[in-house]
Amino acid sequence: MAKKAKLQTARGRSILKGLTEFREYLEGNRKLWVYHYDVPDPIDVRAIRERSGLGQGEFARRNPTAVRRALAQRVK
Repeated sequence: MAKKAKLQTARGRSILKGLTEFREYLEGNRKLWVYHYDVPDPIDVRAIRERSGLGQGEFARRNPTAVRRALAQRVK
């Protein structure tokens, strides 16, 4: 058995550990962590830029995060 354990990769050990934990959870012997993520609603970057009175270039220089978010929304 020790020889078999040496042949496992780190990823394989991690998967087996996760499966073991899941089995323990199903059997009622383990509690699992629960994560909650709040995803913000889409924003209308164009409307914000137009209200600011800035051109696209100037707005992008001043608000790079808003521009990246707008581009990410287009990909979806």
